[in-house]
Amino acid sequence: MANTKDRLDELERGMGLVTDDLHKLRAELTDKLRLMEEANTEKYQRIEDSNRTTEGTLRRLIETVENLHRGPPPVLQGHQPAAPQLPGGGDEKKQQARSRHHWLDSGMNNCKNNGDRSLHAHHHREAQPNNHR
Repeated sequence: MANTKDRLDELERGMGLVTDDLHKLRAELTDKLRLMEEANTEKYQRIEDSNRTTEGTLRRLIETVENLHRGPPPVLQGHQPAAPQLPGGGDEKKQQARSRHHWLDSGMNNCKNNGDRSLHAHHHREAQPNNHR
């Protein structure tokens, strides 16, 4: 009978150790799961931020392309209607130049913002009268 009692005590201690190990394992897994969830949340937040940035960039690009597709105002197409009086006054040539730059700046604003001046410079060259090339 003493042998059985010793065996039961040994099993009980073993079960206690297993229970302790299970509690430690559960705590470790809970911590790891929390860290993984935090990492995923940060990752998805970065993805959402990137998507918003890309969406804004694409929207500005589409606006620029639509403005270019509509074409320049008549003064840039070779017609010479009366140039609108823009702030700053001045003679007609200065007004026309300001009008061209106003249109270019409104349509090509994004080139400056995004650091891509090559397209912007191209449109400035296109807008110049032939005697300035």
